[in-house]
Amino acid sequence: MLLASSLLAPIGASADVVATSGLVQITAPGYVDDNFLVNQGLPPQVYWPERKSVTLATPLTTDTGVIPAGTAVDSYFVAFNTTTITSATAWINFDAPILGMVWLDQLNGFASPNFSLTDFLGSPGTTYLEGSCYQCGFEAIQGTPGFNGDTALLQAYTAILYPVYSGPGDFARIIVADPVPVPGPIVGTGIPGLLGLLGMWWYRRQRDATPLILLHWVAERKTTGRPNRRHKALPAGLRRASCQDKS
Repeated sequence: MLLASSLLAPIGASADVVATSGLVQITAPGYVDDNFLVNQGLPPQVYWPERKSVTLATPLTTDTGVIPAGTAVDSYFVAFNTTTITSATAWINFDAPILGMVWLDQLNGFASPNFSLTDFLGSPGTTYLEGSCYQCGFEAIQGTPGFNGDTALLQAYTAILYPVYSGPGDFARIIVADPVPVPGPIVGTGIPGLLGLLGMWWYRRQRDATPLILLHWVAERKTTGRPNRRHKALPAGLRRASCQDKS
């Protein structure tokens, strides 16, 4: 086991989408704003991965709760946008727990301020303007302008979205736990590195076994007056220890 673990080094991991329904994955668009899917000729119901393996320096507030500082996260953006009123059910399932989601419109009709506060998780090269967009979140709070019964359900690993949308669109950012790194092979060690690891493993094995050999040797000597022949040739250090035991 020691040898196996010595030949392994951590490999970074990131959360992945296991399955989805009602959403098409796209590459990150050039910008996110009202009607951006229609204006850029993109499908009406999409998602894309944003930044991965980001460790939060401070607590992060979402519309569903606060993610503690020090948490490593991955981010995904989901968007619905078309020219005609459409009612949809879509879901997305991850291989890591969902930690929070930003998705609501405020009572004044503008998107939640948590969109702008989490834009540092956005895709490099994408300009995010959704934070100042009117009715670009989900109108899920009664009294919100355009309230139409938008809703969503978060389970441990799955987000289920029920938007009624057209323009300017309904957007959401889903923040997922970044998985713990998994062991992987050491790269670039070559034969010298392998031999060094084998030598370390052999040394530790002999070191760990030495006290057991000494105990057997002392026990045999106390019982019979002579050491076991298998352990007759003890190293000098062990000979001294055995003499002290005898005295």
